[in-house]
Amino acid sequence: MRLLFLNRFFAIIILLGLLVVMGTLFYSNNLVTTLAREEESRIRLYAEVLKYISREENSETNFLFNHIIKRDSAQPPVINVPAIIVNDKGEPIGDNLNLPDNLSSEKKKQIILKEFQYMKSFGFEPIPIEYIKGSFNYIYYRESDNLIKLRNYPYVTFSLLFVFILILFVLLYIAKRNEQNRVWAGLAKETAHQLGTPISGLIAWLELLKIHENEDIQNITKEMEKDVQRLVKVSERFSKIGSTPELTVQPIAPILQSLVFYMQSRFHNNGKITIQLKNSISNDLSLPFNAILLEWVFENLIKNAIDAFEKGIGAITIETKLLNQQLILDVSDNGKGIEPKNIKYVFKPGFSTKKRGWGLGLSLAKRIIEYYHKGKIFVLRSEIGKGTTFRIILNLS
Repeated sequence: MRLLFLNRFFAIIILLGLLVVMGTLFYSNNLVTTLAREEESRIRLYAEVLKYISREENSETNFLFNHIIKRDSAQPPVINVPAIIVNDKGEPIGDNLNLPDNLSSEKKKQIILKEFQYMKSFGFEPIPIEYIKGSFNYIYYRESDNLIKLRNYPYVTFSLLFVFILILFVLLYIAKRNEQNRVWAGLAKETAHQLGTPISGLIAWLELLKIHENEDIQNITKEMEKDVQRLVKVSERFSKIGSTPELTVQPIAPILQSLVFYMQSRFHNNGKITIQLKNSISNDLSLPFNAILLEWVFENLIKNAIDAFEKGIGAITIETKLLNQQLILDVSDNGKGIEPKNIKYVFKPGFSTKKRGWGLGLSLAKRIIEYYHKGKIFVLRSEIGKGTTFRIILNLS
């Protein structure tokens, strides 16, 4: 219910955000269009005033010049559209840029030339001013800074909203992942708790069987004891899910040898399945790992390989080697292989090609190797009809 609420909340936030963006774009575009027309009207009024002043000189033209064209740079201009007047040679001879009076003439010239190039990039048709019959000056202009800011405002708003939604998405993802982790951890610990009682009972019955003198019963008891010990390990594995396991520096070769021996004895299928270890490291090579969890990883890989065998016949090989202060462990089989389109999904929780598979084995293996042991696990290669190789990389320190 909690995750469902979060999903709905997130969907509502996205919908509201899209509505805000669409509304803002529609409103601001209408406003920008209106203001752009007003600015165009003002710059044409500016041009008409200049035409009138250039032809006559009287009290009216002096008034217009002093109150519209010439202005105090400390005050906002009456016609606040940036404009530059150029002669027929393209040389600036006047401006409506409201530059500060304390600028040097050279600095003003640089600013005007730079602004002139910027205005031409807008693509507005310059307005001609005929000051003498047959002679023209031209007014180049652009949109005002405020209009440019207003035009860009919805895109800034959209960017901020996108960041906001992205943050919400990350928070939702973290919440979902934590919720899933809590569910799986709780399920694992409950499984370990439930296994504890029957395992304790089996251990007690084994102790009673050990005192029996019949040789056949003694042999059966030894095999049962191995399976009970395996159940104890399984229970310990589940109890460690959701908590940080302790990594112990210890030799890994004996662990692998013991695992291969146990798996071979349980899954040999009358010799149809072979599991072998090709060990190229010394038996005393040590590194930090949790033996119980690492065994779980290899058991999952081996069981997956066995499930991939056609008619229950095949071979599995575990190879070890050292490379750049890292231990490389390759688990290979000659099963049916993984389809290329599925390789990127094999470690996803719930993904399985088996009819009764839960799709958790490889997901747990990835968590154990990468989250707990800070190593790597991936599909090294796979070919349909020829088999698959999984590679595990563990750091020596």
